[in-house]
Formats: sequence, C-alpha cells, structure tokens
Amino acid sequence: MSNVDIDNDGFQKVKSKRLSKNKPTRIPPKAIQFDKRDVVVEVEKVFQRIHCAVEDLRVSNYLGGFLNTV
Repeated sequence: MSNVDIDNDGFQKVKSKRLSKNKPTRIPPKAIQFDKRDVVVEVEKVFQRIHCAVEDLRVSNYLGGFLNTV
C-alpha cells in the first residue's frame, strides 16, 4: 500500500493534477452542413402582427395596472 499523507483536518493530500490540466481537449469531428436559405420577410404581415400586439396591450388590464403603479 502507498503511504497516504493526511492533513490536520483529516483530508487526504493529493499530488498535483497539472499533467491532466495540460491535456488538449479532443473534440470529435462532425460534418455539419448548414443550408443557406434566403429569408423572405413579408413586411405587411409583420406590421399587422405588431399592430395587433400593440392594440391587445392597450386594452389589457396589465397595462392599466402598470400605468397606475407608475
């Protein structure tokens, strides 16, 4: 059996782990291919969705309560 050094607090002293810290990380090779797609933004639909969200917020109880507390 090896001689184990024990600290005053009862913990086992271990040798330096410096060798394991210097090992390079091995990342497995992956063949990742991203599909390049042309993104089409329909401005009218986006504008309508934002407008509907603003109107929903205006009539909501949440906004009224928030404005009363501020």
